[in-house]
Amino acid sequence: MIHQMLLGAFFLAAAIVHTALTIMKGGEWLGRRLELEHVHATWIVLPVGLAVASFCLPVLYSRDIDGPLDDVILAARFFYGFASLMWVALFTITFFKVVTTHNSDDRIRHSLSTWIAAPCVIGMADYFICRTTSAYDMAISIEQCKGSFVQNYFIGIMFFFIFVWASMPQINFFGRDKFNMNYWTECFALDTLAASSAIFHLIVDDNEKAGFFFVFLTIAVIANIVAFMHTLASMIRRRSVFTPEVKWGPLSFMKLTHEAFRGAIPKLSDALATLEASDELAIKEFAALFSQFSIVHEEHAKAEDKVIFKTFNDYFKDHAKKWNDDHSEDHEKMMKWHASINVLLGPDKHESAKAEALRNLKAELPVFFEHFLEHMRGEEDNLQPIGRKHLPLEVTKQISRDVFHLSTAEVLEVILPFVVNNVPRQQQRVRYLKCLCWSLPERAQQIGAIVYRNVDAVMWERIRVEIPEIIPRGEYNWRRYY
Repeated sequence: MIHQMLLGAFFLAAAIVHTALTIMKGGEWLGRRLELEHVHATWIVLPVGLAVASFCLPVLYSRDIDGPLDDVILAARFFYGFASLMWVALFTITFFKVVTTHNSDDRIRHSLSTWIAAPCVIGMADYFICRTTSAYDMAISIEQCKGSFVQNYFIGIMFFFIFVWASMPQINFFGRDKFNMNYWTECFALDTLAASSAIFHLIVDDNEKAGFFFVFLTIAVIANIVAFMHTLASMIRRRSVFTPEVKWGPLSFMKLTHEAFRGAIPKLSDALATLEASDELAIKEFAALFSQFSIVHEEHAKAEDKVIFKTFNDYFKDHAKKWNDDHSEDHEKMMKWHASINVLLGPDKHESAKAEALRNLKAELPVFFEHFLEHMRGEEDNLQPIGRKHLPLEVTKQISRDVFHLSTAEVLEVILPFVVNNVPRQQQRVRYLKCLCWSLPERAQQIGAIVYRNVDAVMWERIRVEIPEIIPRGEYNWRRYY
């Protein structure tokens, strides 16, 4: 008796809270203006929770039911009715979003596993309500209850196989990211599929069809054990569990360009420190490195002055003025250092002129590098929060498109390889390219072609697997983008 009362108390508290959340979220959808990018498959958790409440009621209070319109049955139908409607509506809009948008952030893809959980839980809820009602209403056949459940169960199975195929290397839609707490969403979906398989096994009572139950139960057990071990390891290492996930968006490519500058500066400093006026080969190598650095620096400053900081200044008048002024001063310095490098490269220049040019470079460039690092830190601390906290997603995507179109194709052949080759981590390379593809999906294969021409085979293979949509025509696993 006490056990029954505790279960009832916990159920009542959870059902009330979840129903309140569903009502508030529904009102929020009506009252706020949202874009398709804001739609999230995690919303389907709301009808799934209502469906869980609807099938728990006939199970918890089966002894108290005395008719087809008993309060328990009515309450179960209250939860089930809106859950079944909400699932269909949210599935339609989330399916449309997945098909038509880029899904750049791998972490949001885990929420699609609610497409498996929803029909399975709704099918179980419908079966328990129907079966309980059939005991008091002779017009309802238990066979009808079984048929409705099996239909929903098979929908879950079909989605399972679709997701398996989407995880294969030729598509590689799921499972790209390292373990994080979002993987528990898949575990929940597999648990609901295993539970539905158990009910299917009981109502069909056919040993040949029992394989569904054992297969999905085994998959669910393995998935939960693996996720639990990863979670335990993450807690020990203090990663992914109690720490917030890194946020990023279309404008993050600018911060990643800063990381590329930070990766390139030590290379330039080392090359400059060992540079001798008599070493023609070393001078040419340094000149090539500095040329790339200066081109990217110039284009980066131009993008900030004409597009990004212009938008920031629109929100907060002259907030970016200090960094705009730095860009003008740095441009003059770059021109001066280009002239010094040309002196070093000139075969007809006197040795004393070359020595003087090299002394100026060694004296001034290290100072500039320190200034530039401080300049980037200032932008990140004082300006980038504007992009994160004040600009809507569509505005950041438009900024990203404007920045891309600001540079010529020849300059892009320098910028993209510079960033990809100088950021220190593979995750940063992938994220940089995803930022661009998020805003410019129609340019993804152009971006991929530039990367393909300017990186080594190993790096290309690692990038190709992570971002198959950038694979240019003629390369393995290319797909036409219409």
